[in-house]
Amino acid sequence: MTKRNPTNTSTFENFICVDWGSSNLRAFLLSGQGSLIEECRSERGMLNCNGEFADTLEDVCSKWFNRFPDTPVFLCGMVGSREGWVDAGYMDTPLSLGDLADQLVEVPRQKRRTWVVPGVRHYDHDGLSADIMRGEETQILGVMKQYEISDAIFVLPGTHSKWVHINNGSLEAFKTYMTGELYSIIKEHSILRHSVDDHPPALNDTFNKGVDKAKHGASLLNQLFGVRASDILDLLTKKEQSSHLSGILIGQEVAHAINHFNDKPIYIIGTDHLAALYQGALQQLDRKVQVISGDIASRTGLYFIATQKV
Repeated sequence: MTKRNPTNTSTFENFICVDWGSSNLRAFLLSGQGSLIEECRSERGMLNCNGEFADTLEDVCSKWFNRFPDTPVFLCGMVGSREGWVDAGYMDTPLSLGDLADQLVEVPRQKRRTWVVPGVRHYDHDGLSADIMRGEETQILGVMKQYEISDAIFVLPGTHSKWVHINNGSLEAFKTYMTGELYSIIKEHSILRHSVDDHPPALNDTFNKGVDKAKHGASLLNQLFGVRASDILDLLTKKEQSSHLSGILIGQEVAHAINHFNDKPIYIIGTDHLAALYQGALQQLDRKVQVISGDIASRTGLYFIATQKV
């Protein structure tokens, strides 16, 4: 896959771009041509900053603000949620992600111009169910621009995994799976906490066994109790059970998702251990997949939005 350099340029010398999630934030100082100058990370995400968004931003970016006091700031992620700094609302599918720049919400009473990217919402045809995302839309935009992708299924593993259908450059639909959160709840608060230890899941035979059962239509609820039984009857060690539980949950997610999306190329955004598990599960279900680093996704998307705004 060929990576391209951003072609947009700006009259601004720099931009400050921040991917501000629930638990963490990543801040980037970018040149007017989109190259990364500096970056910093903080654990003061939306849930950890006690509502002190302005002070948190000043603390994290103070050295940049001192050097470039008039530099505009662009934020994406949970900072724009109902519980965030400002409610940036949602745009409806289908949409061109390039249109996000037209719906930015400005944070009032700031020392420098500060905008927040809206999220995206999707309503199912039955009118009774819906889905939302916030932050992932910017990552996907960044990857689409960086690699010139216009038709794909993007998978963004995480606490709430996203499967996103891109058709001819338009975000048509998406589904969210609470796989990561459910894994944590089961390990920490269910009867299975006695059967699974703290070893990180591995892409091994026990993981593959969980995926394979999902592939052949096994019941999730029945599989989960099977973890308990396998422990009581000494069929698997507690270390093996963490991989098995992960395979059960990721397998159920992947098996369901690939039956609801078409055969477009699948790209996983991320290069961490979790992305490798999803890649393994998809390959076991006979789907080819490419993994794209998520390190540049947010900042490239934010840079593109910034150059459309100013």
